[in-house]
Amino acid sequence: MKFRVTAIVESYTEVMAIAQALVGIVDELKIVAEARRTKTTMIRYDKPIIKTAAEIKPGDIFRTEYGDYGNWCEFVFESCNAHLFDTTETHFHRKGHTLSETCYSMTNIHKVVYEVVGRESV
Repeated sequence: MKFRVTAIVESYTEVMAIAQALVGIVDELKIVAEARRTKTTMIRYDKPIIKTAAEIKPGDIFRTEYGDYGNWCEFVFESCNAHLFDTTETHFHRKGHTLSETCYSMTNIHKVVYEVVGRESV
């Protein structure tokens, strides 16, 4: 499938904003294609649900800033653990994929909240 986009831009900033939006669209299309290939079903909620570490379940899709400030991403929750010195370990994978990743945060597990935006099921 090919698209042609025509726009009149007045600055480099506008060009970069358009390019970034197009990259986001391409990334979402890749996720949908991967989900179709792996026969993964994703359910998106109308409004996000705030869940604690005790309430979130494997397969919940949560939204968080990842890497840089303002870089909002959605991941599929797998599990979380508490460690010494109020450190929380969260295991997750990217939507439509199965390779697990781990994130450590200096937050007490009882204070961790997740913004759940959907559910992934196989």
